[in-house]
Amino acid sequence: SSAASDVYKRQTYHTPLGDAYALIRASLSLGTGSSWIVKHLLERREDYDVVKYIIENTEYVPNYENFSLTERFLGDDGIVMAIAPPSPLMRLFKEIMGQRIFAIEVYRQSDDFKELFDILWRKHQEAYEIVAESPAKVVWCIENMDGIFIGPKLFKKYCIPAYNKYAEILHSKGKLMSIHMDGRLRCLKELIPQINVDCIDGFTPPPIGDLPIREARGIWGDKFAIWINIPESIFYYEPKKIKEYLINLIGEVKGGRFIVGITEDIPTERFEIACRILGEVMKENIRC
Repeated sequence: SSAASDVYKRQTYHTPLGDAYALIRASLSLGTGSSWIVKHLLERREDYDVVKYIIENTEYVPNYENFSLTERFLGDDGIVMAIAPPSPLMRLFKEIMGQRIFAIEVYRQSDDFKELFDILWRKHQEAYEIVAESPAKVVWCIENMDGIFIGPKLFKKYCIPAYNKYAEILHSKGKLMSIHMDGRLRCLKELIPQINVDCIDGFTPPPIGDLPIREARGIWGDKFAIWINIPESIFYYEPKKIKEYLINLIGEVKGGRFIVGITEDIPTERFEIACRILGEVMKENIRC
C-alpha cells in the first residue's frame, strides 16, 4: 500500500519459466467498482512465455454445488446467472495487457501474440463446455465491450467468432447466453446482429453511451433481448429531470424485448434518491 487509505493486492505467479505479477488497487470508493488493475501481467516481450505457461496450465473445474445453493437461497426472486470468460481479445485487453501494451501488440501481431491468443481461445472453450453442463439456465459473458477501444475491424475478426462459438456450445445444452456490452457501441451497431447470443446486457444509452435505444432497435430488431443499463450520470440530475429521463426511457422500450435495470454502479451519495425515483416511475408506468 502506498498510502494509509490505499489498499493494493499483488498477485504473483511462480512458474518454471519465471515469475509474473499483477498489481490491483482494491480500495476504490463505493459506487466506482470494486477494484482496478494498475499493473498488468504482461508488460514486456520477455513476459510472454510466463503468461502463456500460466494460461495453458490453468485448470477449470465445475462449481455446480455452490451455484445450486445460491439458486435455492434466491428462490423465485430472480435468476442466478453463471459467469463465463470474455472473448480472448477482451481478456488480453482488460486483464493481461492493459490498453497501451494491447494496442502495441495487436498492431505488431507477433508470433507470441498469436500463440497466446490461440491458447486463450482453446482454454476459454474448455470453460464454456463446463458451464454448459451446469444447472444454470442463463450464462453471462463478462465482455465489457467498448467499440471506441476495440473498433469494428478487431471486433469482426476476433470477437464475433468467439461469441458465436460460445453461443453454439451453450445452445447445444439448452442454455441462454447474455453478453455484457456496456460501452460505446455506435461504431459496432451494424456488426452486432452477426452475434448469435440471446441477450445484450449492460446496453447503456446516452448520455454515457453513444447509441440511442431507438437506433439500436431499428437495426437489431428483435433478434435478441436488450438489457438496458440506466446511465449512472443521470442520477446526478435534479429529481424532476431524473424522472423525466426515466419516463422517456420506459416509453422507448415498451413493446419490445427489453429489460431495464442498473448493471453498473450508482454513485453512493445518490443511491437513496435514485432508487426511490426509479421505484416511483416503474410503479406508475409499468403494468405487471
